[in-house]
Amino acid sequence: MKTIITKQDIINTYDERQQEQCELYYEYKRIKQENPSYGYKRIARLLNQPSPKTRWWHSGKHIPTPIQTVEWLVKKNFLPLENDNQNIFLIAKVLGATFGDGGIFGNLNAIFLSSSELEAVQEFGEDLKKLFGDKIDENSRFIEAGEYGHSWCYQNTNRNVIRFFQALGAPIGDKS
Repeated sequence: MKTIITKQDIINTYDERQQEQCELYYEYKRIKQENPSYGYKRIARLLNQPSPKTRWWHSGKHIPTPIQTVEWLVKKNFLPLENDNQNIFLIAKVLGATFGDGGIFGNLNAIFLSSSELEAVQEFGEDLKKLFGDKIDENSRFIEAGEYGHSWCYQNTNRNVIRFFQALGAPIGDKS
């Protein structure tokens, strides 16, 4: 069994500041686990961080965004992603489509597929729903356009889905 994506791979798709916040959060969790009697103020001093930050972590709120993404993907059984995952072929199909006629917007606001074939665009959206559940439809849209006839574009703005495919190496474009 080979690991394809780890939790850290997802965290690495975020900027340096967010990655540092994740390191602090994991250090907070380690200290708390090793010293259950320590309160959030004491841990804040050990981390050289303001106590409101650790207070929020202590109450389970304001967890760094990359860790929220990781937790969402873990619940969906996509992390760690291993080559024996039951959805690996569907994941590969979606990733392959992004290399053909799609990608991820440069500002990481959407994953998309554009095509003159309506069925291909619809199938891309359905594949994402099969992978991540019907709820991601709340973050999707179909656009009809085209200068020389009809073309269609499916876009999904679910940031967890975007980060997952970004970690897999989906192409990042200039579109925004």
